[in-house]
Amino acid sequence: MAELTFKPYEAEDAQTLLGLFYEMADYEGLLDQLHCTEADLKRWILDEKMLHMRLICEDGTPIGYVCWYYNFSSFLCKPGLYLEDVYIQPAHRGKGYSKAALHMLAKTAVEKDCERFEWVCLDWNEHALKVYESIGAKRTGMLLLRMDGERLKEFAKE
Repeated sequence: MAELTFKPYEAEDAQTLLGLFYEMADYEGLLDQLHCTEADLKRWILDEKMLHMRLICEDGTPIGYVCWYYNFSSFLCKPGLYLEDVYIQPAHRGKGYSKAALHMLAKTAVEKDCERFEWVCLDWNEHALKVYESIGAKRTGMLLLRMDGERLKEFAKE
């Protein structure tokens, strides 16, 4: 049986992680939105510590990643854990690794006294939705809204 580990991101993992980002963006049809650099990874993960990152490794070899950050509920007056991405290379899917990553994050959320563990999923990703529902995650009915790029800059100037 293969050994599954969650390796904390280090600077020397940058090229591996960028490659995994590329694979995920390609899978999701979002390559045009991928603009990440090694300097970005260093700044946001290692220096600013705004994003938590683990390489998902099978027998010591990276085969995916999981990243998250903390948010806050003003109504509950408690932190929450927000899953940004979980990605497993296609050849390694179906082995329970995504579920294991979600379990690791659920344990982290409980340890940090988080009241919620939340994420979004592309509506066409039926396989992922089935995994999420199998662990008891529920659709909230909330819509994701976004302002980015030039509109964000314009609005900030108003």
